[in-house]
Amino acid sequence: MKDSKQRSNQRQKHASALISKGRRKVNTLFSKIKTKLSHSMPWLNNWFKHQDKDQNRTFVDQFSAKPLTFKLNVFLEALKSLILYGISIGLIMFALGLGIGAGYFAALMKDEPVPSYQVLK
Repeated sequence: MKDSKQRSNQRQKHASALISKGRRKVNTLFSKIKTKLSHSMPWLNNWFKHQDKDQNRTFVDQFSAKPLTFKLNVFLEALKSLILYGISIGLIMFALGLGIGAGYFAALMKDEPVPSYQVLK
């Protein structure tokens, strides 16, 4: 019983460590994006500034708290689905075209007599 509780605690610690590591990676990614955007488009600096000086939250926390990230994730998932459906429909259409072409070729060749071995040679 004690071993299972210890394993459960270890799993929880490992999971929380992975989550915090992922958050750090996202924070650094958003920081890099922020600096690149602010250098390339100076008018965005006003948008990146903190509106409330009393809050000790970083820009990334404010950005992730807004529904924009949710909308971005939904948009990317929808785009991924559209691309996968497009590829699937394209493959189905290719197979259909190949089948129609093979059937047309077979229909053209059905009246042709089978050549003898001597003719083929």
